[in-house]
Amino acid sequence: MKILPGSSHPELGVELASSLDVPLLKCTISRFKNGEIRVELRENVRGYDVFIIQTGISNEKGSINDYLVETLIFIDACRRSNARKVTLICPNFPYARQDKKDGPRQPISSKMVANVLSACGIDRLITFDLHAAQLQGFFDIPVDNLYCIDIFINHLKEKYFTGLTQKELQDKFIFVSPDNGGAKRVFAYSDKTGINNLIMHKQRDYTKPGVINKSILVGESALDGKTAIIVDDICDSGGTLMKACDILIEHNVKEIMIIVTHGIFSDPAVERIDNKERVTKVITTNTISPVKILTKPDKIDIVDIVPTLSDVIRIICTKGGSISEIFS
Repeated sequence: MKILPGSSHPELGVELASSLDVPLLKCTISRFKNGEIRVELRENVRGYDVFIIQTGISNEKGSINDYLVETLIFIDACRRSNARKVTLICPNFPYARQDKKDGPRQPISSKMVANVLSACGIDRLITFDLHAAQLQGFFDIPVDNLYCIDIFINHLKEKYFTGLTQKELQDKFIFVSPDNGGAKRVFAYSDKTGINNLIMHKQRDYTKPGVINKSILVGESALDGKTAIIVDDICDSGGTLMKACDILIEHNVKEIMIIVTHGIFSDPAVERIDNKERVTKVITTNTISPVKILTKPDKIDIVDIVPTLSDVIRIICTKGGSISEIFS
């Protein structure tokens, strides 16, 4: 196999190649004067399994749309060079939040992205914590949607739950979903840890993107003096999470921890999180780089997805084995 890292997250490609002890595919990425992306594979890929690594993010080097086009050109280059199989590792799938029509004359953009990737010729997609599980049905190829729940729970047990009895855990912590859509996610955390949960219901102002008018707490559980652990898949501008924090603070929680798989942290998310004194910890993964909460580095834990990705790739590239066994 060969690893081809995209421009959105080259560090992840380097770390994965090192973990698997396989070479990075030599590739030149440049631009024409008019902004068009030019890709040249500088070594043979005929008969190889090529794993392209590209994540959905905009950063100082390019936009999410630039990286999507770069990915399509990568796929075409590999196909025209007779690669045996092309697998796209896209930890944060782009346009995943546009998975349905919320009104008339609106597109389903995530389905369109799935169609384009399939038409270009990928054989498999590997991603983490899709915003909506139904996105797997947008593809007619294998889609491995890897859940980070076990990665996060192991981190909590090693760093924050150590030495506590089950009753002490229940008395000290509570899991919170910031909206209805995350209910199943927070239920899964409770099932695996035996810690109670609550759900927020959010009311949006749909005339203003990213604006939450009000969040309502659903459920009966004492919050006074507890540590609330908010669990979500994406933090973009942080509006939903901050509304949830405000409600929890009104109910006199002692402190708040945030678990989020994809830490996008678009402005003004960093400022919002820094200004919430009771938010003592943000736990995220390296599906996106770089993590922008650097003004208070002691406030963030970054959990590594490379060991999980390495195990999945080893199973895919060998006969036999089950990916689900990794999470058993």
